[in-house]
Amino acid sequence: DIEQGESFNQVVHNLKKEKLIRSELVTKFYAKLTNHSEYYAGQFHLNDGMSTPKILNHIKKVENAGKNQVKVVVPEGTWAKDIAANISKQCPGLKTETIIKKWNDSKYLKELSKDYEFLNYDDLNNSQYKVKLEGYLFPDTYYVEENADIDTITRAMLDRFADVYDEYKEDIKESGRSVQEILTLASVVQFESARPDQMKK
Repeated sequence: DIEQGESFNQVVHNLKKEKLIRSELVTKFYAKLTNHSEYYAGQFHLNDGMSTPKILNHIKKVENAGKNQVKVVVPEGTWAKDIAANISKQCPGLKTETIIKKWNDSKYLKELSKDYEFLNYDDLNNSQYKVKLEGYLFPDTYYVEENADIDTITRAMLDRFADVYDEYKEDIKESGRSVQEILTLASVVQFESARPDQMKK
């Protein structure tokens, strides 16, 4: 949150407090050097995978300063059907069944797989999955417009997945497994182990 009348120093301090930047001094120096000291009041959806330039660029665009936003929390290990129910609770205009139908729509999945390299249409279009986007809806806290459509919300979660995917892309290629196989294995580990020390075993 950036409050009306907050100084740039306070904004940078809050970014550091939220562990979104490493150094206040370096951030302020970079902002001055590149003319990135402008910002708007409002609620901004940021994550710790964003670089300092990306964050400063994000808060200087008025269209990113959502005023009527709702918080959608996706905890780790949450099934897609429960994520849909949670979105529906926060955004009354979206029904759980409608959301799940969208996430299972072949035409929509084809469209998404063109935009996100980690989505493989053939893997997604599998009758074994009750919700085809299971595993790709990244666990995080999202701030979305009250009247946001499901495409906007879905892409926010996939964008977050993309941040993490980019970090591990080379490791994934070297593993010899597809993203789908890795997610399947990860879900087994998540649900079959009660504690982090059991996950390795």
